[in-house]
Amino acid sequence: NSNLVLQADRSIIDRRGRNEATGEVLSLTSHLKGTKMGDRAQRTRPERNNKKQKKEEDHASKYDIGRFKGQTLLGDSADDASR
Repeated sequence: NSNLVLQADRSIIDRRGRNEATGEVLSLTSHLKGTKMGDRAQRTRPERNNKKQKKEEDHASKYDIGRFKGQTLLGDSADDASR
C-alpha cells in the first residue's frame, strides 16, 4: 500500500479563477524593478499642538453649555411630571 497513489475526484474540487492564488511561490523581481526598499518612504513630523490648547478644545466639546440654554429639566405640562 505504500506505492498506492490516489487521484482526486476533480468534479468535487472547487475551481479557482485565473487571478486567484495557487499557493505556488512566485518571484517578485519583475514587479520591483527600479525601486529599492524604502524608496517611497517619506519622513514627516507630526503637527505640534499645545497640550493645554488641546485639553481646552476637548473640554469645550464635551461640556457645551450653550446647547442647554432655554431648556428646563421639567416638562411643560403636568403630565410629564407624573412619569
